[in-house]
Order: sequence, then structure tokens, then C-alpha cells
Amino acid sequence: MNRTIQIVSSLAVAIVLGVFIGRMWQPEADGAKTVSQPTEREILYWQAPMDPTYRRDAPGKSPMGMDLVPVYAGDLGEGDPLTVSISPAIVNNLAIRTAPVERSALARRVETVGYVGYDEDTLQHIHTRVDG
Repeated sequence: MNRTIQIVSSLAVAIVLGVFIGRMWQPEADGAKTVSQPTEREILYWQAPMDPTYRRDAPGKSPMGMDLVPVYAGDLGEGDPLTVSISPAIVNNLAIRTAPVERSALARRVETVGYVGYDEDTLQHIHTRVDG
């Protein structure tokens, strides 16, 4: 029984190795192997990982002591990463309305109740030796 287990496990290992080597050594469709070259991306600047406003032209340390992270040309997407943008569907769902700024009088009158009192922090106690 022990011998049978050894033979079965040896065959399983040989099959797994054969499949692995077969997948690694497949001929290419055009007959030649192509070597994939990693493409170099252009680094625009270096920024602190926790403060995107801290930018430098060379690698180094941030004011917090962390290594600066490179920002590549293709990673920016649309516009500046510090710009906040909201999709039009969310703007519509939140009922956000915008208008140009203009100076005008406040249309509403605000009436409220207030109390006049003294400042207890500046209260002074005077103790005399004589009554009166």
C-alpha cells in the first residue's frame, strides 16, 4: 500500500510539472519568442503621499518623513488631482443649484430674542474689613 501511494504521488507531481513546463515553453504564433519590454512612463513630479499639495521635482522625503511618491503622466486623468468634481447625475440628485455672485439686500427679516447680562469672568469681589 505504501508503494502504491509513492507511485501515484510521483505520477501526480510529474503531470503537474509537465503541464507547467508545457505552458511556459509554448511556441509563439509567428514562430519566434517575443520579449516584453517594460515601458518607461514619464514622471511629472514627486508628491507627498498624505499631502498632495507638497510637490517636488526630485525624489526625497516629505515634511512628515515619508518617501515622496512619483506622479506619472497617464495617472492624472482629467484636470488637476486637487480639483473636486461631481458627476451631473449626482448634482441633479442632490438638487444643487448654482448662480453667479451678486451684491444685493437680504430679503428676509430675522427676529430673535436676546438677553443682556454681565461677563462673569470679569466679575470682581471686594471684601472690606468694616460693614457698611
